[in-house]
Amino acid sequence: MEKRLILILIGILVLILPISFFIYYGGLSSTSDFTADKILIKSIIKEGESLNSSLSIESHSENDFSIEITDLENLISLSEENFSLDSNEAKEIVITFLGEDSKPGVYAGSLKIKSQDGEEIVPVILEIISIDPYFAMNMDVDSKYREIKKGENLVVGVNFFNLKNTETLSANVKYKVINLNGESVFQENENIAIGSKSTITKTVQIAENVKEGNYVFAAVLNFQNSTSTVSYLFTVSNKFSASDFLNEDIFIAAILV
Repeated sequence: MEKRLILILIGILVLILPISFFIYYGGLSSTSDFTADKILIKSIIKEGESLNSSLSIESHSENDFSIEITDLENLISLSEENFSLDSNEAKEIVITFLGEDSKPGVYAGSLKIKSQDGEEIVPVILEIISIDPYFAMNMDVDSKYREIKKGENLVVGVNFFNLKNTETLSANVKYKVINLNGESVFQENENIAIGSKSTITKTVQIAENVKEGNYVFAAVLNFQNSTSTVSYLFTVSNKFSASDFLNEDIFIAAILV
């Protein structure tokens, strides 16, 4: 009887593990017939300034391409939006970030690169800060938060640095989580006291009803006429990790035994 149970257990594991890993890794493969050299484009500019960046696209076959800007139409421009490439030919697209007519803050969008046989979406984050910011900011985020599941918490350490003096000052900070269409799924304001250096740990629960995809956690500090920013890109997913599958299989095994 015990031998029979062991054989049944082995059979179930053999069935479950391939299916589990197929589900988990199936969404990670790309069917594009081209390669983009960046998976994220992020820039920080001062109010009123502009800055150039670049994106290189290499085609694996003869193809026609188009690039569509999502939600950042007035903040970035492209050197080319439609072009053709031969097999193994590459093209560098110049991306110009525009801060002349925009208020300081954090903006998120994407570049949708389309060919005849494939499509890639590259997230774009633009931070616009004041010309002479009073504070600098950065973040401490554990790498495990690069991808989180719905209902889980995102924990971020936001660091503030006084660039002018060592006084303790009161400032307003706006925290938000936005998708790549610029839509907010979380928003919170608070007044904080900042010395020469201060750190605030923020915990944000990702709602169960948010859509899967890329999101940006942003913190925007306003003090008098000065604005400082910081941001972090992460992914919300329903996928289980490999350890989840393993734990599930062990749980099933325990029941059978």
